[in-house]
Amino acid sequence: MLDAQSARSGGVGVEGVRGYDAGKKVTGRKRHALVDTDGRLLLAAVSPAALHDSRRGAALLAMSRRPWPFLARCFADRAYAGSRVAQASPVAVTNVGRAPGQRGLAVQPRRWLVV
Repeated sequence: MLDAQSARSGGVGVEGVRGYDAGKKVTGRKRHALVDTDGRLLLAAVSPAALHDSRRGAALLAMSRRPWPFLARCFADRAYAGSRVAQASPVAVTNVGRAPGQRGLAVQPRRWLVV
């Protein structure tokens, strides 16, 4: 599973580049995580919140080949649906999204596995 989370970070005593995530209305950074099917962390990265999920997701998949060459499939949300992520590594990316006609919140299989 590949996913990201925007997190606020204050300006006092905090080093590094921050950005503004307009979708979440958050100024700060994004935490990107690649986990196995049980939710155990495999790789993590931090970026400015303004960076799109697909950019760091492609980098995480490319970096995953060295420590875990046996990875064959990755589940991700629609933010990772572009060609950038698909061409980053030989790992097949399966996008999990809403069912046609779904209204409201419904837990999707293979989503929110980070523990």
